[in-house]
Amino acid sequence: MEYGWWSLVPPAVAIILAIASRRVVLSLFAGIAVGALILKDWSANWNLLTVVEDLAESHLWPSLIAEDHLRVFAFTSLMGAMIGVIQRCGGMNGVVNSLAPLARSRRGGQILTWLLGLIIFIDDYANTLLLGHTMRPLADRLRISREKLAYLVDSTAAPVSGLALISTWVAGEIGYIEEGYKSLHLTGDTTVDGFGVFVATIPYRFYVLWALLLVPLVGLLGRDFGPMLKAERRAMRGESSSEAEQGTQTQENVKHRWYNAVIPVLVTIGITVWLLIVTGSRETETALAEAFSWQTLVAVFGNGNSYLALVYGSLAGLFTAAVLAWTQGILT
Repeated sequence: MEYGWWSLVPPAVAIILAIASRRVVLSLFAGIAVGALILKDWSANWNLLTVVEDLAESHLWPSLIAEDHLRVFAFTSLMGAMIGVIQRCGGMNGVVNSLAPLARSRRGGQILTWLLGLIIFIDDYANTLLLGHTMRPLADRLRISREKLAYLVDSTAAPVSGLALISTWVAGEIGYIEEGYKSLHLTGDTTVDGFGVFVATIPYRFYVLWALLLVPLVGLLGRDFGPMLKAERRAMRGESSSEAEQGTQTQENVKHRWYNAVIPVLVTIGITVWLLIVTGSRETETALAEAFSWQTLVAVFGNGNSYLALVYGSLAGLFTAAVLAWTQGILT
């Protein structure tokens, strides 16, 4: 079927409603509903009951029960639990106290957030959750608004994951590139080098490149506009945002030890990388010993099961944080 300009209506509805209402989930649902209405009623004479059935059974339910989506939900839940335990143990405060000498000003705090975001390039989900919670106390101390911190973290996490040669984002993109070539029947019987195509596109990834450049420029120059400027002025006056989450409180009379945060994070990243290599070597039928050579590491990493690796990596990090809290007598 050729839908013409009708194909632009669902995303337009979602975007306009999101801006107007500031309710992202409701706006996305409205966009999906409009899309289902167009798809189904194009040949069903505008039968509303048929549209509702198609919306629930053909679009929403299959997406909600998809294994990869469920693993993402599990990962974010486990990561949130790990961060909660770390916060109660004073680990976040320990990291902030250790980093404080490197960021004595608002400008230094913003640049430090950007630099740390470049280090955690393995996955944008992990980057956002880990860095956002870690830098929040320091941002509050330096009177950087939560809105500005959200911008700094998110505009670094996704672009650096989309640019790093080894990341869960790139793994997905390489697969999409190869599937796209196959669907167009441009390669015949030969297999396209998805990684080579990806590398060739790096100079043309304008959003990724400019976003990574704009974040430190905003921090250095201190130029803010519109609602961000209002948020920053409010933070400099010492007024917290009405939407700022207070987070989990640190347990009383607890020493702020930085390693209570760093060790679980390193375990999470280490287990995630290890499982990506293990699952990728199985997928590419590569011996595990050979997977660590640079020639095969990229291919192995790109074929790894990132959803599985993230779930068990975050589970290992949660377990490590719990053991540290228990053995030090901080939490029962």
